[in-house]
Amino acid sequence: MTDAKKASYFRSFPKKPRDGEVVGGGFFVFRRGDGTGRIRPCMWPYEHPSLDSAQREAERLAQEFGGRFDVFGHVTSAEVQA
Repeated sequence: MTDAKKASYFRSFPKKPRDGEVVGGGFFVFRRGDGTGRIRPCMWPYEHPSLDSAQREAERLAQEFGGRFDVFGHVTSAEVQA
């Protein structure tokens, strides 16, 4: 990988939370495809700190872009300690 490609890749990887984002907040907003109804996630979904925050964003996106936006919440985890 060239230095330019490597720099571009790392710029697109959000190491720190974005404004208002809480990593571990547990709520995500995803758009449903118009024809298929499938979820259309982005590469680095924004993680909302609360259900209210995610719901407001879903409503804002639906108003701005049309279509269906659903809110998903984290339910459970599994982790193996090495």
